[in-house]
Parts: sequence; structure tokens; C-alpha cells
Amino acid sequence: MADENSVYVEYKDMAVGDGSGNWEQGRTMRVHRSSASKTLRAGATKRCIYCNHPIEWYERGDNRERLPLLLQSFPSHLLPERYRWSVFNGLVYFGEDGSYCRIAHPAVCSAIHHEYEKALDGLRRSYKVATATSIQKGEFVPAPLKEVCEDDVVEQVTQTSSNIRHVVRYNYVLLLAPCEVDQIQCVARASSTGERCKKTVCMEDVAEGLWVQVEIPPAPGRGGQETLMAGQLMWVYDMSGLDPQSFMRWKAQTCATHHDTSAPQAEMPEWVWFDTWRHGQFITYDEPEMAREARKRPASPFFVQVAARTGAKCAQCGQYSHTKQEAGWLCAKCAAIALRREQTHRKWQVQPQPQTPEARPTREDSPA
Repeated sequence: MADENSVYVEYKDMAVGDGSGNWEQGRTMRVHRSSASKTLRAGATKRCIYCNHPIEWYERGDNRERLPLLLQSFPSHLLPERYRWSVFNGLVYFGEDGSYCRIAHPAVCSAIHHEYEKALDGLRRSYKVATATSIQKGEFVPAPLKEVCEDDVVEQVTQTSSNIRHVVRYNYVLLLAPCEVDQIQCVARASSTGERCKKTVCMEDVAEGLWVQVEIPPAPGRGGQETLMAGQLMWVYDMSGLDPQSFMRWKAQTCATHHDTSAPQAEMPEWVWFDTWRHGQFITYDEPEMAREARKRPASPFFVQVAARTGAKCAQCGQYSHTKQEAGWLCAKCAAIALRREQTHRKWQVQPQPQTPEARPTREDSPA
């Protein structure tokens, strides 16, 4: 580690293939103390598994998923505004920052079918030729996926072989874990080995969430309302009762030892935003075994304090409120959904037709 007065924090990486812990053969990497990201640039440059082109991973400033960028910078005036990205303080932001900008890799990935765009047509054609050439030479085998969209390219940071991936909920946010909740591995770099930490994010002695059943969120569009999963329930690991600091430890995918420390990341966090269409194979319909085992462990003190409040839980989605509410209370999101459903129901009800002047009884027809 570097001097406390230094603006850099130094880390030494072990030499490739050296398992003896000889740190003298490694390389020195530095992370600026003011950097908002702990990702080392040396380990953030990889190749796309769909087109084999080099990409550089960055964390987004809007707290969304990681974004792969091209290694080159391009003049801003040559690109439309929707393709301009800039890097500041270790994070990537939408928009330009001066006369040059970066391009997100999904915008030019040769595995994605793009609409014609004059500004990027030449770059996309060169990428397709390079990918086809590497495939013909046997230097690259693309990932087995029939149709690739931009979200698939972004989510390739989660390279897991697990067939079971749990969904985690925090308030209104649904996140898809890279594996089962109790097996999520810390992404920090251990100072003792120079490799990824072997500990799990889930604490063994304290339960930081509850397994609950929630309604499967409908996919956008009319097609999402007509699927077989519409209206069904799925099991999620609800951590809405956690304080924000504890949840940020989960979001950063670090164990209790490396949380809120200067340890760099050996890998990028592998969380992705849950999508009903694309992640339907990971929906858990049956109660997981971890749910039965979690009942035997004590819950987090803050979680117990929030969960014990009477009337502070939404009757529809189970969202907790920090103020005392009446029984049957609905949160703002569920209240809007209930109102929209009621309006739709009224719209399709048969309304009594007003009587026309011809149908109204006349004075001659009226009884004497």
C-alpha cells in the first residue's frame, strides 16, 4: 500500500502463472483516491464474446449496469448525440465532454442487427469483416446465441455457468443475481493472494433478507399481458428492510471484510436488472431450499425493526414504509396500478344508454 499522504493507492499483482506468492515479479497498479470506481483498468479490458473485438468496461454514473466502450475516442461532431459517451472520475456518463467522445460497444457490435446509420456504417462494416475473418481462420468461436440484442452484449460481464439465478428485490428494484443468493462471490481483490476474494457476500450468521412471493412484473407491451406467466407469483429475496449502506454492500458485491475499504475490484459486479422476457428461465416458481434454511437464522437487527412495524407493509407488493400506515395500505406504485386497472374495468363495462327524444314518453302516452 502507498503512503497515506499519497494521492494514489498502489497494488502489486502476481505474475501470470506464478502461484508461489512472489510479488516482486508482478506489476504495480494504481487507483486514485478520488476515483469513484475501484476497477483497475488493466483488468477491465477484454474481448467481446460475440464479435471478438476489444472492449473496455466502465461503471455507469447513473447506477445502471456496466457499459462496454470502444478503446478509441472519436470526434463528437461526427456522431449523433445518442452515441456520445464520456468518462469522468472512473465512471461513464451519457453525453460528450469536449471535442471527443467514446462509443458504446453495443452500437457497433457485429453480432447485432443494426438499422442503417450513416455516421457508423463504415465502422460497423469493418467490424463485421474483422469478425468474419477471425471466424474463418479459426481464431474465434462466437457465443452460442441465436439472436443477440444490445442488452445481451451489456450483460456478458456476468459470465456464470450456474443454471439457477435468484432474483433480489430492494424496494421497487428487481436485480438478477449471477447465481444463488448464498453463493454470490465477493469481487474484491484479496491483498493476501492478489486474486479474487473467496468469501461470499451473504453473511453466514445473520439473515439480511426474507424470501417472499411477488407477482411477476408484466413485460412492456400488450404481448406481455398475454403470456402464461402474467399474473403468476415468483419467489424473490426481499431486502427492502435493509438500511441503504448494507444494501450498497450487496450492490457492490463485496463481503463484510472488503466493504468500505480501498481494496480494488478483481472483477466487475455481476448484477443485472431483471427483465421478464429475457430472464424468464431464471424465474423461481417453487420455494427455494435456501428459504427454509433461512428461517433458522436470526434476521438483521435493522430488518427486524422495520419488519415488526404494524401496517407498514404494502398489501400488494410487500413494500415497507418508514411511517405507520393503516391496514390494506398500498404504496404509490401499486396504488397507480390499482387505479389504472379500475379505470380499464369501468371502460369496458356496459353503460346505460341515454334515452333519445323519440323514446321518451309523451303526454298522450302518460296515464290520465
